[in-house]
Amino acid sequence: RFILVAFTEVLANKIKYYNAQIFNLFMVVDFFLLIAVAYNLFPNKIRTFYFAICTFLFLSTWIVSIIMTSVADFSVYAYVVFCIIMVFTYFIGLVHLFFGKSYNENKIMIFICAITMIYYCSVIPLFSFLPYILKNLIGFKASKIYNINYCLTDVWYLLITISFLCSRRRYNSQLWKGI
Repeated sequence: RFILVAFTEVLANKIKYYNAQIFNLFMVVDFFLLIAVAYNLFPNKIRTFYFAICTFLFLSTWIVSIIMTSVADFSVYAYVVFCIIMVFTYFIGLVHLFFGKSYNENKIMIFICAITMIYYCSVIPLFSFLPYILKNLIGFKASKIYNINYCLTDVWYLLITISFLCSRRRYNSQLWKGI
């Protein structure tokens, strides 16, 4: 699932023309893919209720943001709500994994949750102040903010790739011990 998210986001990032419409639609797809990954991290008792509330909150914010601006403009407020939901979701998943019974088996997932939280925590200030910056700083281009986001995204995916490689190496070493 992370690979699918990474591939679609990298593809959307590399398109060189004005692509706010693509990001507005991609934001919904990205939300559901990341929620699907996080769904498996939660205890069964609160899982359905929590994800129903998060989905309603994000989709209502996204629809209001699209109606208030337009489909052609990037929905900054919906993206900030998306980031906040991801931080809380992966924080709860991280706590559940960290204090769970199988801590040693979940070290890779703990690392993935932590770097996902760090990424979204670093993106929230960037996009929270974007409308203010664009309105008040004459001559400032939004591409500078987006370039920072591209760098953060690349580091995020690099760390996820490293964690997958470490988990593969760990799995292969355990496989050889059993033979």
